[in-house]
Amino acid sequence: MLSAMAAGVGAVALEPYAAHAATALAADDLTAFRGIVQSYFQNRAIGITQAGKRLTSADWRQSSISAFGVATDDEAPEILAGGDLARKAHGGYAGAHATVSLTIRSASAHEVVLGVEELTSLGFAGAHPPHIPESRYRLVHEVRLVRDRSRGWLLADARVESDGALPPLTQPRLDRAGRRSAAASAIVGPAAGPASEVAPVHVATRRERLDSVYNHDEMIRYAATWATSRNPDFPDYHNNGGDCTSFVSQIMFRGGWAQIGPPGQSTLSKWFYGSTVNTCSYTWGAAANWHSFATLYAARFEAVSNVYYCQDSDVVQYDWNITADDKINHTQFVSNNYYDEHTVELYMTQHDNDYSYRPLSEILADVSVKYPRMQVYGLTHSVW
Repeated sequence: MLSAMAAGVGAVALEPYAAHAATALAADDLTAFRGIVQSYFQNRAIGITQAGKRLTSADWRQSSISAFGVATDDEAPEILAGGDLARKAHGGYAGAHATVSLTIRSASAHEVVLGVEELTSLGFAGAHPPHIPESRYRLVHEVRLVRDRSRGWLLADARVESDGALPPLTQPRLDRAGRRSAAASAIVGPAAGPASEVAPVHVATRRERLDSVYNHDEMIRYAATWATSRNPDFPDYHNNGGDCTSFVSQIMFRGGWAQIGPPGQSTLSKWFYGSTVNTCSYTWGAAANWHSFATLYAARFEAVSNVYYCQDSDVVQYDWNITADDKINHTQFVSNNYYDEHTVELYMTQHDNDYSYRPLSEILADVSVKYPRMQVYGLTHSVW
């Protein structure tokens, strides 16, 4: 069996059923896989930076079969448009760095299928706090390569397997609301509380904390620690409608929110977690139920009239179509906020898709046009 370390790829492993690949592949094949895949995702990330427009068709088609090269050419303008959107929203990105971890799912002498975990950092341009130098996101992909006699290994296909709301701008063709948004909404009871406006406020007003019981700094530390991974102490909702609200529940719990229950799994006044998804309260992992518990039954948050009144350790939620089912679909955590005399920015962290410190202005610019009936809910621990 091939040594992953010899290829310099930390997460490469041959599946047991692909034992024949030990003779079909060599260590330099694994090195080639890493270089091709790394370059592909690096170019996508560069596409949304200030350097993006300098990319040529050759960059997008690098080490690709003809059909896949055409597909990347077709997608390139949309990625570049994402860079323009970011620049208009918050000054954009000055640079990007993508890293990949590879797992071989199947292999033969002529074709290999890889599982790819991409972790990309986007360095901010423009006016952002010095202690927030970048935004980061994590995506999971399946990538297929084929061997050409004259050109060696070539990209033949790449598909995103991450399944959730608000994917990064490098993936413009994914559903911005997430393919599982309906499943991630409430199981019982309607969402409650006034919706905030989408338009940003350009006058920053600082507020006092609602109380001193909660450890807001610990909430922020926990969100940063687990933004692009999963804490094994809590059940993962990725295959049960999405992990976004469960992640926010973990953050609140870590910051001092007391559990209520069990029993009462389907009761909106209860909030607790168990060893599995099936033993958690519905308010732990379902967005609309969580909203009802947090604002009505436990009064641990209050809704604000505009989402930009939120500050660090607060929460933002989304209903992609307020007229369809009146159910909140997605939950995010405010990791930081930036005020000056002219504007205010919120930096968001979430699961499914995973990212940290993504500017809210970018998110709203990305989705508000596509979802004109979207409602955004700002929930705060603070008072005026």
